[in-house]
Amino acid sequence: MTNPIARWLRAASAGIVLSLGFVHILPKGIKEFGNLAGRVPLDPAYNPAGAAVIFGILMMMAVESTVHSINHGEEDTAEYIQHSEEPSDKNLEAKAKQNAADVEGQTQMQRSIEHPHDHKHGSVCMHGSHGHVSSATAAYGTLNQKTLAHMFELGCVVHSVIIGIALGIKDSNFPLARNVVIILCFHQLLEGIGLGAMVAIANFPKVKGVLLILFYSLTAPVGVAIGIGIATSYDKQSIARNATEGTLNSVSAGILIYMGLVQMVAVDFSPESLALLRHWWAKAGMFVSFFIACGCMTMLPVFKNVNND
Repeated sequence: MTNPIARWLRAASAGIVLSLGFVHILPKGIKEFGNLAGRVPLDPAYNPAGAAVIFGILMMMAVESTVHSINHGEEDTAEYIQHSEEPSDKNLEAKAKQNAADVEGQTQMQRSIEHPHDHKHGSVCMHGSHGHVSSATAAYGTLNQKTLAHMFELGCVVHSVIIGIALGIKDSNFPLARNVVIILCFHQLLEGIGLGAMVAIANFPKVKGVLLILFYSLTAPVGVAIGIGIATSYDKQSIARNATEGTLNSVSAGILIYMGLVQMVAVDFSPESLALLRHWWAKAGMFVSFFIACGCMTMLPVFKNVNND
């Protein structure tokens, strides 16, 4: 967390995730549900995409809460009961010890920032009134990071299959398919950088990390193959297709928006997290990386629309 390059890469990943959710996936979900207007018993002024996004966010919250409860629920309950049953004098004594530990933790953190090579990567212990935020920023290789990486993989895989199918059904329009392939390469590259950073931060075993990246890399080509196979019978106006793709895109957008805002931006750009970067240019680089990544991902749909026109 004190390495500027690693932090810039994670900030860029946050920009990619947010742009992917807001700019790439959510508009497609809104469009697919919009195509159902007048064809199903639903108010034309109401678009279910927003409800599907909320479902994706709630699903992420439920997954995180479940994982935390399974692994830390008993410890948290026991600690709460222990503190609530202590007499007042013991509470004061415990508070004094905690204050001393806070001072020691802050001193150790400052020493690690000034002499980063004297500590092993990820060994910084942070305490204090904002400990719940600081501990999250230092949670390399924790179960929370692994869960985040898996959910990001899920969102990327679903999106990659859908855009692969969209490319495969364009088998009779070579100029358009060629332009889409060029744009898709940049799209998958930026998305892959974000996923690679998430897998690296989660500190998976090498074999599992390679398998996660390989699985993502194959989803778009598999989607293209499916699209080519169903091109002759593919009905763009099918109600089932519109509803299915609209739901998958919107739920995936909710997952990515939650991860980008709650798990990445809120953690990496918090004052405690930025304090781990000693130099002002390293902190400024966080914002520059974030906005550049957002800008690149945001411009891709613009070029795609120009080429389609």
